[in-house]
Amino acid sequence: MSGASLDLVGMLAAVFFAGYQLGGIPFGAWMARLGGADVFAVGSRSMGTMNVARNVGVRWGVATFVLDVGKGAAASAVGVGVATLFAPNAPLTLGLVAGVGAVVGHAWSSYVGFRGGKALAPAFGMTLPILPSVGLAALVVLVVAIAVTRRVTLATVATLAGFPVITSVVLSVRGWPTDDLVRAALASAVIAAVSVRKHLATPR
Repeated sequence: MSGASLDLVGMLAAVFFAGYQLGGIPFGAWMARLGGADVFAVGSRSMGTMNVARNVGVRWGVATFVLDVGKGAAASAVGVGVATLFAPNAPLTLGLVAGVGAVVGHAWSSYVGFRGGKALAPAFGMTLPILPSVGLAALVVLVVAIAVTRRVTLATVATLAGFPVITSVVLSVRGWPTDDLVRAALASAVIAAVSVRKHLATPR
């Protein structure tokens, strides 16, 4: 393996770890504590937006959503920033890897005993610096699915299952190169798998 390849592998590992640490910041648990509750002892026992909003208070849920979206966006922005400094040909790859790290970190946060949330907000956030059209398209699909099925979990899992397809279609329409489209679709598939796993494993 060449030195350049080793350097890229090292950067991929570094941005994934940075993303994981950012994604793991337990904002939902902190917001719940400020609201007088232990988020891991109420409702779905998830530190995500919906559990905080339903069982602690809407204002705490909104704060959780904003902060969780922000940490996802910050993670992929860090990946892009590292690429700008050290790997100018790989901003998308490093941004995607850091964003995936944030989703994994939120789902299994090392700060709170590897508990976490269902990772929707950080997943949306990580798209904003690098794939904003994909994130917005997925959000529209989710809203429509909820309106049609009137079942939030079913609509969410269905949207997540289709997330790689949404990514591929949106980026294809926008004329993205095949290599970049494939990278983005693979990252979307990993994110979808993580979030579906958390949805199916979390008590309703």
